[in-house]
Amino acid sequence: MYRLIESIKIKNGKIYNLFYHNERMIYSRKNLLGLSGVFNINDFIEIENLNANSSVLKVITSANAGKEIAFNINHDLLYKLRIIYSKDILSAEVLPYKIRNIKSLKLINDNEIEYSHKTENRQALDDLFSKKEFCDDILIVKNNRFTDTSSANIVFFDGEKYITPEIALLKGTKREQLLDEKVIITSDITTNDLPSFQRAYLINAMIDLHDLPIEIDNIFS
Repeated sequence: MYRLIESIKIKNGKIYNLFYHNERMIYSRKNLLGLSGVFNINDFIEIENLNANSSVLKVITSANAGKEIAFNINHDLLYKLRIIYSKDILSAEVLPYKIRNIKSLKLINDNEIEYSHKTENRQALDDLFSKKEFCDDILIVKNNRFTDTSSANIVFFDGEKYITPEIALLKGTKREQLLDEKVIITSDITTNDLPSFQRAYLINAMIDLHDLPIEIDNIFS
């Protein structure tokens, strides 16, 4: 059985990007599990503001016999709601989250890697991450094209436009949101294009554009 993951941002008593998480869950359930029925994550998750400083997040999981489990949320903290699911939501946990300080990337070539669904099995990514040497993370190159880091999509800035690789290993929820909003665009970016950019940024469900800037000189071959 496939065990799929969604990592959802919670900040200031608000759940972020549920529409895009739901779209990805529908896509993965259909393509991996053959499930084409209606699925709405809002049927399983609810947040209730208690006051200006705190909320209660309620999640229904099959592991808890379909009953709600509650998590206390402090509005001063950033949280990650980590959901494991297949046909149903199997389990959930809420943990305070701190953005990892990533300032350098190591280019790692792998023409065979696939990670089009966010599953618990990250062995291929972990194997590549182990090759980062002195860098903080890796940037995976597939057939001379940039793809993703070990846990984020990448966006390059050329002085005018924010551009993300046309082919991502995983179509992240933040990436899809920024594409829909036309904040970023896609392009076929090869390793030869790297000097034409001024800066790079990492994005994922927990990391907004500009949260993690990386200087081009800190991307190493």
